[in-house]
Amino acid sequence: MLTIDYKLLRLDVTKQKKRNTHIPICIHPSTLIQLLQFWVPRNDEFEETMLGTLRLPFLFKKFDSDAEKTSIRILQALSRFEGIDDLPEEAISSVVLNEGLRERVKQVEDEDEQVTLIRDTLLDEVRNLEEMKNAEIKGIKSEVAKKDIAI
Repeated sequence: MLTIDYKLLRLDVTKQKKRNTHIPICIHPSTLIQLLQFWVPRNDEFEETMLGTLRLPFLFKKFDSDAEKTSIRILQALSRFEGIDDLPEEAISSVVLNEGLRERVKQVEDEDEQVTLIRDTLLDEVRNLEEMKNAEIKGIKSEVAKKDIAI
């Protein structure tokens, strides 16, 4: 187990003594890096990745209650729409994560206006996805036609 909790590391050391073993169950991240040096060739990319991964728990953003409230408003508005189950997940997640929409929803106090903003954004996302799929289908059809001609 990889941990930065020194109390847990000390507990593991005392448990090792009781078990008469020298194999730790808990290790510190720096120890893991030292162990990996034997098997993984060192390069800049590896070191950046490892340090970035180890730094990750310390860099979490603070909880933003306004962002949570905005997300709840958007989800509540989406739950009002009929046939929401038939829409692609990509469109719904894009609407929920849309920063421009989030700012507009924060600024508008009227619930009906918020629903209208969310509906319009959802329709735009569905149209965009449909256009992308149609373009992909056209590309596939043209490739099939080329291969048919080649055959």
